[in-house]
Amino acid sequence: MLTKLQTKLIQWILEPLYRVKKHIPESVWRAVISFATFGIILIQFLNATGKLTRYLYAYIPFCLFLGLIILAGLSDRMKPVSFSPVLLVSWGGVTVCMLISGILVDSNVLADTLLWLVAFPVFFLVWGNRSFSDLIKPIINGIYLSFALFFLISIRSYPLNGTYYYSFFMNLNGLAMYMTAVSVAAITDIFSQEKFSARMLLADVILGASAAVAYYSASRASQVVLLISGCVGAVVFLIAKKETMGKKVLCYLLPAVLSLAILVPNTAVVINGANKAVVKFEKTWIKEEQKTPENPANPGNNQQIADKNTWEAIQSYNEERRKQGEGQDFDAFSTGRLDLWKTYLKEVGLLGNPASKVLTDANGKEIQKSAHNTLIQMAYEFGILAAVCFLIFNVVSGLKAVRLAYQKRLMDYSIFPVVVALAYGAYYLVEKILYPATSLLLLLYLVSQTAVFPKEMDSKAIEDMKAKQ
Repeated sequence: MLTKLQTKLIQWILEPLYRVKKHIPESVWRAVISFATFGIILIQFLNATGKLTRYLYAYIPFCLFLGLIILAGLSDRMKPVSFSPVLLVSWGGVTVCMLISGILVDSNVLADTLLWLVAFPVFFLVWGNRSFSDLIKPIINGIYLSFALFFLISIRSYPLNGTYYYSFFMNLNGLAMYMTAVSVAAITDIFSQEKFSARMLLADVILGASAAVAYYSASRASQVVLLISGCVGAVVFLIAKKETMGKKVLCYLLPAVLSLAILVPNTAVVINGANKAVVKFEKTWIKEEQKTPENPANPGNNQQIADKNTWEAIQSYNEERRKQGEGQDFDAFSTGRLDLWKTYLKEVGLLGNPASKVLTDANGKEIQKSAHNTLIQMAYEFGILAAVCFLIFNVVSGLKAVRLAYQKRLMDYSIFPVVVALAYGAYYLVEKILYPATSLLLLLYLVSQTAVFPKEMDSKAIEDMKAKQ
């Protein structure tokens, strides 16, 4: 039945669209993918600054940009894709629970349900017929472009003058998650190059700078996630390339480590030094002093710290937080998340709860509208069965991602699903990451399923891949 449905979709919709799309060169479509990725992140930037007052303002552009990426993947070789049964059933379980909850409990979730039920399955079908690198490389280019924009905005208007850094984000965890996604893209690029190149050098620089900003945000979760993703990714890389391990360490890992060692302490100097140069230029030539815009979420971030170097202040603050965490119980270390999880778990049922529902703690005080745990949040919003299915999907998908990377010897950007799964899997234990329109990390995780969702490669395909290497 699923094969017939895919066949009809290809014949009636996708093939007619391809006949229009084929008149535009593939190089242009690769640029379209990068542009669409950049557009999605730009909308997320606006949402992170509080400029978008309604979720719909992020959702509609996201759907349009995702549609462009799907359109770019259409080819004359489209055929039905055979999906992994366990992943198919668990994904289906999540979407059915979301649909039922949307119909019976809260209609506001139906918009995102359509993404899980229709948009991403079509995405998997279209890009499942293409080389994975044709999709991931342009997406990474779009992420790099967004990071360049972030850096320019930070240099112009948001220097580092505090003990922790927000830039233009209203929430430091949002900044940390974005930097984690950028670092994941850079790690993937580094481990996917055939030899040391200008692109690998660019990825090394972006990895060092994005990890630096994540460290400046003082987000413990981001620091732990990046450490796990980088170290485990490196282990998978060395195992897959064990025949030439020594050479790979020198060409791939050593430059990345050097970049981190140099840029983590010095990115603050670059941002602040460039900011002073820009301000001086404007005073000299524009004759009008431009004030640094205040971030209402962190007004102290714009205040100078007397007699203390910015980097020393950041180090001191992170060290102070580390010492504070020693000897604390988990609830104190996780800034009250354990009590928050208990409160949300008490409300978990079969059908979920409306977003407008107000939860209170033992003292009757209203608590924040986020469980800071994706599984608990999913169980709370869509029911316990949705969370169970999603957990199964994540575990099986992660295992398949490792197997795929080893089979392909990391060719065709096949390490991307591993690194993204590690980052998303670690982060979703301490944050709510449910909506791809406002979370780059979740979007990358769902995109990575394009390589994992189909059934495992047959033995002939594996031998052909090894022969090409």
